[in-house]
Amino acid sequence: QLENLVNALPEDLSEERKDIVEYGYKCVGMIPYYWGGKTNKKGLENNNFGALTVPDASSHKRTKVGLDCSGFVNFLFNTVLDEYVGTGTANISDYSYQISKNDLKPGDLAFKVAPGSSDNHIGVFAGYNEYGDRVWIHCNGSDNNVSANNVNYWTYFYRPNCFND
Repeated sequence: QLENLVNALPEDLSEERKDIVEYGYKCVGMIPYYWGGKTNKKGLENNNFGALTVPDASSHKRTKVGLDCSGFVNFLFNTVLDEYVGTGTANISDYSYQISKNDLKPGDLAFKVAPGSSDNHIGVFAGYNEYGDRVWIHCNGSDNNVSANNVNYWTYFYRPNCFND
């Protein structure tokens, strides 16, 4: 299914955007959710994702090395484009600018609530599925991993400054 989504990306989409989406799909199921999880290391192979660690500070007490939603977004952009886009939902918006939902392109970002809110979530727009639904790649506590799905709770949409379109 993920291969079909990659093949459905617009032909005129920039290589940078395609690379973000393709690597994001590669991360599905590979990076556990860990509240507060961040890394400066690039690539799946250079991190110890899934290894046992001390419990996170959430009520779930997750014990596998992983990333939280904003940690995943920064990991993805750092790994693929060598770009820093922030390490928390509050400051990722400082490295991007707001756009409308209708202007979304694969690789753009979405927030669940207004950037800067203490309880927020962020994901990467990955394109459309065969039913025309928007697909998002995000590291989330509900799935306890990076997942690609068509959740529709996003309300704020941003374009990272590293995209020149």
